[in-house]
Order: sequence, then structure tokens, then C-alpha cells
Amino acid sequence: SYEGVHFIQKNHITLQSSYSILYDTRQGKWVGVGAPASWTSIGTKEHPFKGTFTVAGQFEIKGLKDAPLFGYVENAHISGIQIYSSTINIEDSAAAICRNAVNTVFDSCAVRCNIVSSTGAAAALAVHAVGCTFDACANLGEISGATSVAGLVVVAENATMTNCYNAGTLMAGSGYTGGLVAEFLGAGSSLTTALNAGLLKGDKCGALVGYAAEGSVKNAFFATQMSSVGVPFYQKDVAVSVDNVAVGDTLNGNMLSYAQRGVLATTTWTNSMTYVSP
Repeated sequence: SYEGVHFIQKNHITLQSSYSILYDTRQGKWVGVGAPASWTSIGTKEHPFKGTFTVAGQFEIKGLKDAPLFGYVENAHISGIQIYSSTINIEDSAAAICRNAVNTVFDSCAVRCNIVSSTGAAAALAVHAVGCTFDACANLGEISGATSVAGLVVVAENATMTNCYNAGTLMAGSGYTGGLVAEFLGAGSSLTTALNAGLLKGDKCGALVGYAAEGSVKNAFFATQMSSVGVPFYQKDVAVSVDNVAVGDTLNGNMLSYAQRGVLATTTWTNSMTYVSP
């Protein structure tokens, strides 16, 4: 479980099944050639990862294939992970960073890769998160699933999400499509200072959340030109508290530039926003 163990990533990582040194006659030099490897996720249901994983700098993980980096995590801390140039294409529910998370902190994590689930749900960070905290996390990749799809987390249960955004294309099948979360459950759930600037496709689309049962949403914004969805929630129960949710017809440059830096300064966006009553 690696409880109490701290792992630090200090370089770029490329995952590959084979690596060969070949002479490239066009370049006139020896080059390394590798192929992506199918990955075995860290942590199982019986033995979840309970350690700390941080990235010391702007280092990426590339070549992740057909499995999330972590399978199950519990009471863990995951910070600064950037998964780029990867393909997660599996039958079961899919994510890039983690499948299931319990009481775990995620901060400054970003995903820019293709994620596909042919029979289940899909999201960038996690499929199911219970009692977790997400801060300054983002998705910039294309995600599709047979059931529900979300930019960050499919099912967020009593989870806290702050300063997060989605700028990727999301395509769901029979379930909900949510710009940040597909299903928002539990009175302890909160979504604060968030942005969706991605295109959403599906029968049950909410520009911010697909289905919100409980919790609170505050200072959350979306651009209809990009999301193609004019409502923040596809379905929202009366137990959900909503404050300062706004929509803009276009994605103004300030919104995107701040989002790309992981800083969501809401005062910068208000001139291009029209406040909505969800």
C-alpha cells in the first residue's frame, strides 16, 4: 500500500514495452525507438495505494496505455501529475489518473490524452471519488464513454473541487455528460471556482454537472459556444445550493488564459458573462 512512503518524479517519464537503438540514415545518427506498453495500474481494491506521489517540476508522463496510472487509492496525496500523449482505451470504466479514490487529495494534476470506455463511464481524473479533494486540476483531452462521461470525475461523492476546469471534448452514451462532474452526490460535495470550456455531446448534458443531487456549486462558469449546452445542470435536485453560476456566449481570451495557467480569477470573466438561474 506504500502508506507513509513519498514518491517524487524528477524527470519526464515515457512508458514503453520495448526500446531499441537504430541508426537513422536520414538523420545520420543513432536514435532510440520505443512502443507504448499496456500499463498495470498501481493499487488494487484489496491493496490500495496509500502513499504520496508528487512531481518536482513541470515533468510529464507519456505513453500510458489502456489503464489509469493508479487503480485504487485511499488516504493518499497525488500532486502535480501531468499525463500527456497517452491512450486509455478499455471496455471497463476508464480514467487517466485513477479509477477509484477514497479520502485522497489531488492537486495541480492535468490530463491531455484520449480516453475511451466502450462499455462503461469515463473521465480524466477518476471514475469514482469519495471524500476526496481536487484543487487546480484540469482536463484538455478528448473523452468518450458508453454510459456517463465527465471532464474530471464521473461520480463525486462528498468531494470538494476548487479551481478546476475542463477544456476537452466530452461524448457520453446512455448516461450523463458533465463538464466537470457527471454525478454530484452527498451533502458534503462542493464545486467552487470552476470553468467548462469544452464541447459536450450526449442526451443528458450539463455544462458543469450532469446530475446534481446534493452539495453546493459556487463561482462556476461555462461558455455556450464551446460547450454547446445552455444549462449548467441537466438535472438538479432542490438540495443543491447554487451561487454565482454564469454563462457566456463566447469564450473570452482572459477565461482561457487564466484556465491554462490553473488560475481561475472570476473577476476577470464577469464582463462577458450573463448570470443564469439554474
